[in-house]
Amino acid sequence: MAAQAGYEQFQGIRKELVGIVGQLRDVVAAIGQESLVSTTTELRDRVASETFRVLIAGEFNAGKSTTVNAMLGDEVLPAAATPTTAVLCVVRWGEPKRALLYRADATSRSSLDPAPQEIKVTELGHYVTVGASSGGPNKWGLAEICWPLEFCRPGVEIIDSPGLNDSPEHSRITLDYVNRADAVVFVFSALQALTEAERKVVDQQLKIFSHDNMFCLVNRINQVGDEDDVADVTADARARMKEYWALGENRVFFVDAKGALKGRQNRQPERVANSGLPVFEQSLEQFLTTDRARVKIVPSAIQAQEISADARIHIDSVFTLLDKNIEALTAAYESQAGPLDRLRQERELIGRSIETHLIGTRIQVEEAARRMLLKAASSCPEWARAIDRVHKVTLRPFKARAQAEAAVQEISDGLSDQILQYAEDWQQGELADIIAQRSSDLDDQVGEKLIAFARNLDEIRTAILNAGGAGDDFLASPGSRGAAIAGGILLNPGALLIGAQFGFKEMLKELIPQLGLAVGLALLGFGPGFLITALFGMGAIRALFKLTKLNEKIVASVAASVSQKLRDEATDITRAIAGEIYAELDEQRVEVDRKLAAPVAALHEAVQFALHERDRTKESNTEVKARLMVSHQELDEIDRRAGAIVKDWAMGYPASGR
Repeated sequence: MAAQAGYEQFQGIRKELVGIVGQLRDVVAAIGQESLVSTTTELRDRVASETFRVLIAGEFNAGKSTTVNAMLGDEVLPAAATPTTAVLCVVRWGEPKRALLYRADATSRSSLDPAPQEIKVTELGHYVTVGASSGGPNKWGLAEICWPLEFCRPGVEIIDSPGLNDSPEHSRITLDYVNRADAVVFVFSALQALTEAERKVVDQQLKIFSHDNMFCLVNRINQVGDEDDVADVTADARARMKEYWALGENRVFFVDAKGALKGRQNRQPERVANSGLPVFEQSLEQFLTTDRARVKIVPSAIQAQEISADARIHIDSVFTLLDKNIEALTAAYESQAGPLDRLRQERELIGRSIETHLIGTRIQVEEAARRMLLKAASSCPEWARAIDRVHKVTLRPFKARAQAEAAVQEISDGLSDQILQYAEDWQQGELADIIAQRSSDLDDQVGEKLIAFARNLDEIRTAILNAGGAGDDFLASPGSRGAAIAGGILLNPGALLIGAQFGFKEMLKELIPQLGLAVGLALLGFGPGFLITALFGMGAIRALFKLTKLNEKIVASVAASVSQKLRDEATDITRAIAGEIYAELDEQRVEVDRKLAAPVAALHEAVQFALHERDRTKESNTEVKARLMVSHQELDEIDRRAGAIVKDWAMGYPASGR
């Protein structure tokens, strides 16, 4: 890439934020908030390890691997004219050069194989290409390549994917990375830019994701012809990409990836410049270091502010407790041991109630999904008959088989469109209604329990803080008390709320995009390109080519085969849909449990810290209070610096327009 200024700016602000969070960790450790030490450590490590993930996707033979190699400036990945990459390849900066292979069944959203196989980079082609030896694509699902290339040094990962029409299994791995990628670059060939098959693959498989991070790269523009041909291809591609995905000119680029690669290998800057690749790289850099950097920096800075607020509330509590008679404070805390135990039991009961409800939701979703699939299976004959067909078998015997295959392809594509549209309508209708109703039911079931939990905790805190006198009158401040409840009990307002504003209905707002992902991934096998491959492997379709009066049989036979495939796979598909939705909802249950546990831990830490300091200093609290005041001032400064980052990055850096 021509310039690294954008990445350097991001690295600078990231380094500053890592320092802020590191200082915050030291402060919370010094004031006895052990529960926040692990939180700040995780936050610091996450900020320090943030990377930019750039996924290169598209159909096979569009030039994905060549594009990656051109960006890297070396032939790192195997590239050929025939379908090549059969394994997701992640390239990141590292020394020495090496490659790690992860098993296909371990590249799920949960974790990677803890014991990958290390190989030489020069041996990569033996493992990651179509038809490779050593088990090839049937065994390996992901390859990680460490390479000391400047492009990746700022924390950029380049991910070369199998073709989206390669297989459902590899497409699931690819689409999982799409969901986590900072930018998705679709590579098309200028010799057949944006075919109908490509448009369907991209549109049907990726409409479940946002297009906000999407770039289109039209490769082999140098092979199109004269200037007029290039102008025609360029204008047509831009117009269609704007129509299909609302992509502006700053998201569509025309390149000669092979020329860029050769130019960089042979140190020919003019050839690299003429390839068009540097213009794309600069636009990608701007997008990553503004739009995506904002997404990475701002939430972490806000979390640092929230932790700082919790720590200051802790200091206020400790100030109050330090003025208590030590015997009275000990007695008050011990007197609340029973209520605290009951509070922990309430938390466990709430967790079990939510878990039981989510299991019921999973069962209901599974049953609804099964009804939807069986109804779709029953509708296949009607849908097939309604397809406006172009391809039919004529009386010309030498072309009958080719015509029959084209007819099967056409009907298959038509049924694929119908099935996916039917599933999308179901997802936006019945499935969304189920989630909404179940969320409302959960509100009714546990909402009062959560409010009672907050009230009981507040009563316990009041009893302890009021022991032996009000001290610094901490409880008399409505603002402090309200902040304590907000900081210690209320959940992230973007996900869940506890107390008067608590509502599991809020979950629906964040879950809706995931519904499309769950349904889309589960039905990959019925998408364009995949369904026809499966059909040609079925006996009923093979038998068609031996029949006379083919036009009378073909529609019914294809419809029957697709219908049977839906019925055969209904159980696996419904489990996948319900399982994905359950996993999303269960993350919210875990968050609820964490937020219920946090204020109880904070109260315990405040009491223990005050007792320890009172015992250590005996009579005088002056020294302890002085240290706490210093910590409070440090937290004020941390909050100011984190707030400045939020202000600058949330408001001061304009988004790179589409």
